[in-house]
Amino acid sequence: MVKDTRKIQFDKGVSKVYFTDVASTIETETVMFTPNNQTGNITIYEQNFENNLAGKYSILKNFIGKDINIDASQGNSVKNVNGQLLSYTNGFLLQTNTGVNIYDSVSAVRVPQLPEGLLIRPTLVWVAFSLNSVTTNCEVAYRASRISWKADYLMVLNQDENQVDFSGWVTIDNNSGKKYENTKIKLIAGDINTVPKPKPSPRLGGSVAFKTASTPTFAEKSFGDYHMYTLDQRVNVKESSRKQIELLPKAYGVNVNKKTYFVSIDTGGYSQENLKFQSKISFLNSKNNRMGIPLPAGTVRVFKKDQADGSLEFIGESNIRHTPRDENVTVTTGNAFDLVCKLTAISRTSVTNGYDATMQLNVTNRSDKPADIVLILTNYNSDN
Repeated sequence: MVKDTRKIQFDKGVSKVYFTDVASTIETETVMFTPNNQTGNITIYEQNFENNLAGKYSILKNFIGKDINIDASQGNSVKNVNGQLLSYTNGFLLQTNTGVNIYDSVSAVRVPQLPEGLLIRPTLVWVAFSLNSVTTNCEVAYRASRISWKADYLMVLNQDENQVDFSGWVTIDNNSGKKYENTKIKLIAGDINTVPKPKPSPRLGGSVAFKTASTPTFAEKSFGDYHMYTLDQRVNVKESSRKQIELLPKAYGVNVNKKTYFVSIDTGGYSQENLKFQSKISFLNSKNNRMGIPLPAGTVRVFKKDQADGSLEFIGESNIRHTPRDENVTVTTGNAFDLVCKLTAISRTSVTNGYDATMQLNVTNRSDKPADIVLILTNYNSDN
């Protein structure tokens, strides 16, 4: 939600009010208007969203058949010309006192005023009624598309692979058609139900609230069925920009378990070679484990230091779901290189409802260190 508080003047009786500089992607059906002072008994009974913005061609289009002034280049000189604009495509066509003239090279164009109906910013135009003439602060709240956020986490694995340093960042993408200055940011994490639109705009995880008005820190709390993260300082978010803010301070020495998993699938009772083991790192998101903050869904990227030169190297990434405190977080980094797995059918017999098979699983560790592996075998439609 975008929440914008401004001082607005209302005339007595019916008047037209322009609320300028709203997001161009505003969902007008979500606009909520709340005045601080109700002495005027203010009512808005009509709302229009005007997004016909002034630009070179929109202005010229409105001056077809009207007088304009141009600077036309003629050789090494510039001639100032007044005339009635007939066309502005493929040069300027003007009706002057010498006839109809075509100017291919024009360095400047002047018009007497901005045409009616053209605005310089997206604007809500209200028809309002007030019992009295009053000026009061009003909060205008609305949803806008193309404002999104996502959580990104960094995890650095130690050499013994039993602890990590864990940190989290919030990435905010603003393509809503508006900049937000001196803004309070609230993030809501959870699976929020929304009604699909015919042409939905892409959204990335949860919702973001901008409320216009030391080191920034997010404070987390439960909010309904979700979790809210509120930044304790105001920031500026530019239009068409990406801003990253630390979501949680780095946690050092988080205890983890690193294992490799083999999950078999029903192969129909046939042999299969070159099966892969997935490497997974898991930890308990608890205060006793130096964590304990509900984690919004996001991408965890894992790194490990190369002892040869001290540089951090990327070793894998995966997405995690929304994870409450005191629940396990599991990150899949990839497939184990040195673990070789082969599934062999010792015997296979077709039966009425499928087959009976005896399967043998062979695992070879080509590494010079032991591997902690987990085998998860599915039912092969057989008692064997």
